[in-house]
Amino acid sequence: MWLARCDYIARLIDPSAAMMRDGKLLPERAHDNNPCKGLGRYLGEHWVHSHPSVKPCDLYPGREFTWGYLGVPAVGDIEKELRMAPRFKFADYDVLPGIFCRNDYPETLEILDFIRLRKDNYELLYNITD
Repeated sequence: MWLARCDYIARLIDPSAAMMRDGKLLPERAHDNNPCKGLGRYLGEHWVHSHPSVKPCDLYPGREFTWGYLGVPAVGDIEKELRMAPRFKFADYDVLPGIFCRNDYPETLEILDFIRLRKDNYELLYNITD
């Protein structure tokens, strides 16, 4: 779960810019559902977290549900406990080794590479290098 304030959303690049090149829609960005690359239905989730000033939080304390739609607690069984993210060790979010990003994009789940990729995105999207 996440929420965003209007003043944060106002800092983000126009989401349609991430879908276009030379004024044309990039079909693979709109239709290729890839959570590792932030494409298709995952584009909005990547977009909303794309600004360097993002302050992610975590609402659910259970380790059985860390991301995706795996282990989602039943309605009424959700204990809420707001904390800054990440709540757990970085490796705890690799819930299905060999599935999703791990095989095709191993650099997305190694902490130092993850940080480098985030910084590269900040520079590319917002011209921010620190």
